[in-house]
Amino acid sequence: MRAVQRHLRIVERYSLGRVILLFLAAYIGIVFVFGLIYFLGGLVKDAAGFGECLYFSFITQSTVGYGDLQPVGWGRLLVIIQTTLALLLLAVGTGTILLKLLTPQRDSVEFDEWFLFYPDEKRFRFRYVNRLPVDLKLGRIETRLRYPRVTDQGEKKISRRVVKLLKATITSIPSMQPLISSTRTIEGIKGPEGLKESGELVLEPAYLTPESEVVVTMTAQYFAGNTIATKRWPMSRISCGQFRSTYEDDPSKIEWKNWNAHDLSRREDCEACGFAARCPLREGLQA
Repeated sequence: MRAVQRHLRIVERYSLGRVILLFLAAYIGIVFVFGLIYFLGGLVKDAAGFGECLYFSFITQSTVGYGDLQPVGWGRLLVIIQTTLALLLLAVGTGTILLKLLTPQRDSVEFDEWFLFYPDEKRFRFRYVNRLPVDLKLGRIETRLRYPRVTDQGEKKISRRVVKLLKATITSIPSMQPLISSTRTIEGIKGPEGLKESGELVLEPAYLTPESEVVVTMTAQYFAGNTIATKRWPMSRISCGQFRSTYEDDPSKIEWKNWNAHDLSRREDCEACGFAARCPLREGLQA
């Protein structure tokens, strides 16, 4: 069981291209090593040199076996060992590649570094992009607020409670096109006492504390399986402002210079927003 768990960790750590490259390197390495042994030991009948021994090693490992060259002496035992190793490598390599395709890829969806509150819209927004070369389907987004638990004595515990903010479904997430999702619009002004422990919550700035964080988890499907991505925004990455557009000049051309960039709201916007009296995001606003 531990061996399987270690194998799964290796599969998750390396990219698909690196897994395939490692498989090919191991396959070619075995061909070369056995070809060298055949040559140094003179274990291939009528072999003119190292090149023919390498050729014999390759057709042996690929189980083709044309019969134009034959092993002699204890070379027959090496042929059995090499063929067995080749079959095991093929089984493990193929299984690893398939497992990699079906294992959730945690770097397929990238989130913007900031989680922003739009005062004019009275809602929080976050931005993300699908880094895969193919579109993702049936994206499911779950947004949660995590905050310290406070005991009856007023002490804060390290463990955190989780409040679900919103669940949403996106039909398609195009490749390499930044998208923006948001929490629901705040219909009215409610105090922190309205914080619920179950169901969906309309997030407002007053619910945020220095220790709280917003967590977004996205799962989606593509032709080879599923992908999952999780982003945590601590209070230091939650601000009041607006994302800089990544589609400024030409809708078909992405302005990646504006990725992870935003403009802060101005203090004068606080009066129109209505959360100024208890907003923890006021520090750092533009004058």
